[in-house]
Amino acid sequence: MARHRHDCEEENDAPQPRGFKARVLAALLAGMLIGVLAGTLAMLLLAPRSGKKTRSRLQRQGHELGDQTAESIEDVLAQARDITH
Repeated sequence: MARHRHDCEEENDAPQPRGFKARVLAALLAGMLIGVLAGTLAMLLLAPRSGKKTRSRLQRQGHELGDQTAESIEDVLAQARDITH
C-alpha cells in the first residue's frame, strides 16, 4: 500500500504546464463572480421591496461588486505575475 501512495505522490508532483496556476486562479475568480451574480439576482427577485428601494439597493450593490471584482482581478494578476517570474 505504501508503494501505491508513493506512486500517487509522484503523479501529483508532475510539472504543470506554464501558466497553469494562473488559469486555475482565473477560473476560480470567474466561478466566484458567477456565484455572486446568481446570488444577487436571486436576492433581488425574491426580496419584497418597492421598485425604488430595489433599484437603489441594486445600484449600491453593483458598485460594491464592481469594486470587489476589480480588487480580485488585481490580486489574480499579481499572483499570476509572481508565478511566472
